[in-house]
Amino acid sequence: YFQQPTFSQTETSKVDTAAKEIKENKVQPVHITSPIPKKEKTIQEDPKKSALHETLNKEKILDVRRLPAKAQISGERYILLVDKKKKALKLAENLGDTFYVIETFPVSIGKVMGNKGVEGDLKTPEGEYKILEIKRDEELHEQYGPYAFVLNYPNKKDKAKGRTGSGIWIHGSGSNTLSPETKGCIELSNNDLVQLRNYIETNTPVYIYPNDIVGISTSLIDKEKIKKLSHYLENL
Repeated sequence: YFQQPTFSQTETSKVDTAAKEIKENKVQPVHITSPIPKKEKTIQEDPKKSALHETLNKEKILDVRRLPAKAQISGERYILLVDKKKKALKLAENLGDTFYVIETFPVSIGKVMGNKGVEGDLKTPEGEYKILEIKRDEELHEQYGPYAFVLNYPNKKDKAKGRTGSGIWIHGSGSNTLSPETKGCIELSNNDLVQLRNYIETNTPVYIYPNDIVGISTSLIDKEKIKKLSHYLENL
């Protein structure tokens, strides 16, 4: 049979006091059977990446891992877009039908405006090029920074139109400030050049244009606009 437990007067008083405090909300009761909630870790995501993911979800753009094989070939995953009027270089990633602008860097260009025509005219060429070679610090004079990306100027189109010259590079400034102008090359600050190097390989396409004639100033660029830009540059 069950025998009712007995308590001393002191024990009874303690129980009554505890019950009274709980009732008056002075003490919160502890339920041993309830698990203690674990504090979840808060991971702060890069706002740029977060914005990109949100945009991609909205636009239902293909995941990079499912791109056609051609889009994943080294040198085609990223492109460079150089707007001479704005003196800006955009680094854009190939996402299938769209390019996403990862970063925009300020640049210096040739002292004289206009399309390059002859050796020594101090103009930056306009056209569709690619990176032929990557020169490193030990090969370069200090004024060019830690890297130089050699462009294939003059390309076939330039040669067909009688354009001359050579040695058109994308290079550093020798410091973290830009020169006012160059002799025809495209110059970035050393810090920006090091950041850009992470995405650059030989054969990376480089589009150099006088101004934004096809509307590619947004962070998401439709591939059709790149085709229009390519056609425009082919006819310069």
